[in-house]
Amino acid sequence: MQRIMQKTTDISKIVAWGSGFLLLATCVLIAVEILLRKILNFSILGVDEITGYVLAIVSAWIFGFSAIKGAHIRVDSIIALLPSKIIKSLDLLASFSLFLLALILTYHAMNVLSMSFTYNSKAISPLQTPLWIPQLAWFLGNIFFTVCTLVILLGKIWSMVTGKIIEFVEHT
Repeated sequence: MQRIMQKTTDISKIVAWGSGFLLLATCVLIAVEILLRKILNFSILGVDEITGYVLAIVSAWIFGFSAIKGAHIRVDSIIALLPSKIIKSLDLLASFSLFLLALILTYHAMNVLSMSFTYNSKAISPLQTPLWIPQLAWFLGNIFFTVCTLVILLGKIWSMVTGKIIEFVEHT
């Protein structure tokens, strides 16, 4: 189980770096667009559309990394006052809830992707982007999020059953 958690952590780090670079590239593209508009009175076609796709895709992919890092909103100050058995039970419930949320998001992303592909939907913009292309990347990000939350949940269950503390390990 520890090796699976290590691999998931390693992959999520790569995803986080890749997502960061995509966001940085998006910022550069927006800055270039603004400068071209102000200086040359020229606009790059579809920048707003492309940046919207990138934001949705990066968000879906980075959810898994955030879950592994425990970067989501928590109420640790209240939980710290509770007995350890209740804390472990609540932690397991939270992990299960997050997995369920990821599963629901992935299910709906699959439906959106399926409809766009079936009907050959295109963006109502000058680019006429086939919507299944960005939606596929978004859907795969949601799958990654679901896999990460499943690994977290299985790690918590494994830890409770075996009594061994298993955590995500950082490779430096």
